[in-house]
Formats: sequence, structure tokens, C-alpha cells
Amino acid sequence: MNLRSAGSGIIKSFLREKNFDFPKSLYAVHDAIRFFVANKPNALIVDFFAGSGTTLHAVNLLNAEDGGNRRCIMVTNNEVGEAVERELTAKGFKPGDEQWENLGIARYVNWPRTVASITGLDVKGEPIKGEYLTYLTTEKESNRRFQQISFIRDFTTLSLSEKKGLVGLLSKGVVAKSNVADNAPYIIDNDAAIAILLDQEAASDWLDELEGQENIRDFIICTTDNKLFNSLKKHIVESLGTFKEQVPMTLPMSQGFKANAIFFKLGFLDKQAVQTGRQFAELLPLLWMKAGAYGACPQIDADSIHSMLILPQNKFAVLTNENEFGAFSDVLATSNDIETVYIVTDSERGYREMVAQLRVRNSYQLYRDYLDNFTINTKGSI
Repeated sequence: MNLRSAGSGIIKSFLREKNFDFPKSLYAVHDAIRFFVANKPNALIVDFFAGSGTTLHAVNLLNAEDGGNRRCIMVTNNEVGEAVERELTAKGFKPGDEQWENLGIARYVNWPRTVASITGLDVKGEPIKGEYLTYLTTEKESNRRFQQISFIRDFTTLSLSEKKGLVGLLSKGVVAKSNVADNAPYIIDNDAAIAILLDQEAASDWLDELEGQENIRDFIICTTDNKLFNSLKKHIVESLGTFKEQVPMTLPMSQGFKANAIFFKLGFLDKQAVQTGRQFAELLPLLWMKAGAYGACPQIDADSIHSMLILPQNKFAVLTNENEFGAFSDVLATSNDIETVYIVTDSERGYREMVAQLRVRNSYQLYRDYLDNFTINTKGSI
């Protein structure tokens, strides 16, 4: 598979009639990511220029290969291509218009591709055809290959140069010319997995040297004697058995990936609404991502103001009313799944006193003022 078919070919099979010019190769990105996180199954990969979504696709493929739980955050604008921009502008549309936004890279390519790769269904709801190549291998048994060459009457009469040319022809160039000696009646090349009997008079010695050579796949026998050819073939098959090789393992694209994904549109919230807690529901996804993006993104009633949120399935909890710390602490004492805690308080001393009573891996102080600006104070981590 070439780089183009691993990029544009995949896009086409997922999005059908939709098109995207010059997508990155899925496997090139996969190999680059694997180089750095092969031994980090819980790594977080961030792509600030996500484009068509190849990075997330590659992360999910790597997780499917080795059972990892790597997470990926993609960031992209929703720009349109140059040709589409000219066409939309000529029709009087501008950025922000629905007609323009629907053809942007985020909506038109990235998100549909992400959904298709996870579900295994293309944008028309049909199972995606094709298979993913993987770095994994599996053992496959197949027959050894035999070829009789009957046009050579007497190999010993050929010059060394002619012998090298003949061996190159018979082996289709896989046997190096340097491996051909002037007086060698046969050749066994382990690197090329090929054995050639050039002089039938040396058949017995050839068979003796082939004993235990299970990695040899191809056998070329130069003889005009059909009975000898069949006898040598039978002996080799009985001695070495079937040929076992490691072949790349593939995964059907229609199988999809065991992953969840959520799409966020970054915009501006009303400061006063955030300050009074009326848009805490919109801020919750940021806390979810900061805590590791475990499980499906939590959702709450936008009209409710919670004094605390305990989310064991997402491995984090939030205390929005410090006066409820006692109850908050009691609940956490019975939960072993909470790894991250956010405490909303303007008092650094109060924050540290509360955190000292909790047994959690990560904790963060959220100043009420910071909530207005959507900033998490990482200095409060212990």
C-alpha cells in the first residue's frame, strides 16, 4: 500500500463522495506515534493542527493493536479549501454562514471520518470495505514451492560469468552473484530463502545440507529427469513439512474501534452567566479532559447548580461549594475510583487544608475568578 492509498484512499472509502486533498498517510502517522508511545499505553496525544483527523485515527489503530488506552485531543479550525472558498464567496456566502461552515474541514471531513472509523460504517451507513495493516504478525502455513528447470544439459561447461547470469535468472535476482562459486554444484541462500540444485549429480549432498533448513521456501531443481525431480520434491516435503512464515496481521475496517469521541465547538460564553454558575455544564467538558478524558463525557442539567459532582466512571470529582467539604470528603472516602479532584475556592490555605484530608492522585484549585476565564490553576497540583 502506498502513502496515497493510505491517505486519500481511506478518506474516499469512509466519506464516499466527499473528498479531501493531500491527507497524511494513516500508517506514516501511526508509525511516528508508535515510535514515541509504544511503551506508554495511557499516553495523551495532542494535535493542534488536526486537519482531516489522521492523528486520532492512528491512535485508535495503535490501541486496537496492543490493547492500549491512549487518548487523543485534536484541535482544528473549520476552514474551507481555496477552490471552495472562491465558489462560496462568488455565491455571497462568508465564514459563519451555515453553507460555509458545513463545508469546513472540521464538519465536512474530520468529524465524519472520526465517526466512521469508530463505528466501522461509512457516511452512508454501509460497512466499510477493506482492512487495516498492522505491525502485528501471525504465523501462516503454506506449501513449499518447487520448480524444475530442464533446459540445462551440463552446468559444469558454463563459465563463471555464465553461471552467475543463470543463477540470477533462475532466482529472479534474489541470490547475489557473489554467492555463486565456479565449482559449486548447488546454492542454499538462507537470506533469500531459496535453494538451487545446479548439478543433479550432487543431489544427495544437496539433500543432506538441506536437512533442518525449514526457512527455505523455494526449491529450483535443474534436471531433465522427471522421476528424479519428483523424488527430490517428495523427500524435501517429508523432511521439512509445510513452510511456516510470519505475515502481517490485518484488522477489518468494518469492525471499527472500541473508543468514544466527543466533538466540542470552542466559542465564547457569557461571563456573567458563568460567574453565577449557570453555564457550569459548558465548562464541565474541560474538567473532564484535564482529568484524563476517561469514559464518556459527563453531562448535567444546565439549569442546576451542583454543590458537588462525584463521577467515578470519569475518575474525577468537583466541589463547587466548599461549605459542603465534609459531605464531599465522606463520599470520596468510600470511592476508590476517583483520581482527580477539583475544588472551587479563592482561599489557597483552605484549598491545601482540604486536599490534605483527601487521598487522591491529582488535585486542582479552581479560583472562582479563573472560572470566568476558563483557566485551570495547575500550580495547585500535589
